[in-house]
Amino acid sequence: GIDIDNVNGTVKIAGNSIDGTGAASENNGIELLNATGAVIDHNKVKNTGWNNINVVGSNGTQITGNTLDHSVSASGIGIWQGSSNSTITGNTITNSQFGMWIGGHSGSLDISANTVRGMAQDGIYLNNGTGGTLSGNSFDGIGRDGVSLENIAAGSHIGGNFFGYGADK
Repeated sequence: GIDIDNVNGTVKIAGNSIDGTGAASENNGIELLNATGAVIDHNKVKNTGWNNINVVGSNGTQITGNTLDHSVSASGIGIWQGSSNSTITGNTITNSQFGMWIGGHSGSLDISANTVRGMAQDGIYLNNGTGGTLSGNSFDGIGRDGVSLENIAAGSHIGGNFFGYGADK
């Protein structure tokens, strides 16, 4: 996969195809650690051991137009531990445990116009941080909840999303 660590300034990860990182935990397709202003755009990532895209401790990340399929043990997009001011838009995520798992996020969070299908667990799971705006997303074939919020500060807006069969919230 691709691993970007400790970069301040614009980094664009675009137009890559990644098929397989091994089944072991912590094998991500694209990993961004402690970066500012990164753009992850129009990549195709599938068959990863952990997250297709994994973001940790990063600010101002834009994740747009990616096609993500089959994370063996985690999610299409994982954002963790001190990340802030993220935009996730226009991605297609299929056949993973979670579509997105976002924990410990602060600042603005915009999740819009994503298609999430065939998750064993939740479509989008947000926990332990600020909420955000979730709009215009489509959920279908979700094992538990389309959207699940846990221990989130007030102020989240969830509107204009489509919940198909198996996506109950």
